Amino acid sequence: MARLTPDETRDEGLRSKELIESHVGKAGTFFAYSFGMRCEENVPTGKIFATCGYSSVSISQHGMIYQPSNPLRPHRIKVEAGHVSGCSG
Repeated sequence: MARLTPDETRDEGLRSKELIESHVGKAGTFFAYSFGMRCEENVPTGKIFATCGYSSVSISQHGMIYQPSNPLRPHRIKVEAGHVSGCSG
């Protein structure tokens, strides 16, 4: 994503939003980068997605969500196949 031009990024954001909304029937307001890696995002990309109507853009940035966290860049938990975090078995 970070390698796209601003116009390509905007097109991707708008097309993704429209596609999700047409399938789900509800507004798509959250964008998550495909692989959630920091190298895929940058400040201009997040700002462009905000202009597309997304209220949140996230990567797999581990950590607690607290005020005043940036609503365009919330932390989230990365879950991988076979990985159970915080559970004992």
